[in-house]
Amino acid sequence: MRKLMIVKNIFLVFLFLFHLSSCTSGFNYEKSYASGNYNEIILQAESDLASGIEKTPLYYKMVSHYRLGEFDQAVECAQLYYAMFNDDRGKQINDALSIMLYHSEGDVEMSIYAGKLLTQTQGARADDYAAYFIALMDGGRFQEAADLYNEIRSSLSAQTAAFMCIAARSSSTLITSNLEAWYTESGYSDDFRRALAGAANLMIQRGDGAILLPLAISCYNDSGNALIAILIGDIYIDEGDIDKASTYYSEAYEEYPQVVQKRISSY
Repeated sequence: MRKLMIVKNIFLVFLFLFHLSSCTSGFNYEKSYASGNYNEIILQAESDLASGIEKTPLYYKMVSHYRLGEFDQAVECAQLYYAMFNDDRGKQINDALSIMLYHSEGDVEMSIYAGKLLTQTQGARADDYAAYFIALMDGGRFQEAADLYNEIRSSLSAQTAAFMCIAARSSSTLITSNLEAWYTESGYSDDFRRALAGAANLMIQRGDGAILLPLAISCYNDSGNALIAILIGDIYIDEGDIDKASTYYSEAYEEYPQVVQKRISSY
């Protein structure tokens, strides 16, 4: 909070160094944005903003940088937009907060601040709550994250909750319970397999892979997917059970001989 207030005060001082005037260029930002002319918008906005900070050119400069994948520049614009126009309510201020939440790389406190504000608005989406949860976890705000999880879990699908908990590196039991709920609701899918693999990699690093074994085995028995057999083998290797690992690796050998051979040769 203190950091954001310092940034805001700097921008307010900066504001008074300029003579503010209405945009007189006659440039149609909305039409140009709809046409995808993002570089043209940025050049025009920089020209218009040279004589004063105005809402329309600053907003379209921000979202144009975002569309071009220039996230650092988009975040800079978003911070300035919020500092100058935070009394506004609606899509534009939400867009600024969203950019700050999702793309403030290396500044987790900024992400947390933006997430708190964004999730208090009517336009907040489930993904915004998930991103806020991840930011809280990254920032070590574990109790706040737990409180948020308890508040929003009932409004999330098991799939969203599972991906959220994996990305946030939540507890192994919480990740597993959401994966189990997802599997119960929807059964096997490629998305589920990818989530299961992501969870297994994380939990093996923690020495918690065994927690995931019953679900992984059920999924393999239902799907027969060789990649899941390899995943189960990896968990058994981490548990020190080479015989069971070999059994599952052998199930995948015909489809993925090089992958299996590499694993077998490593032990």
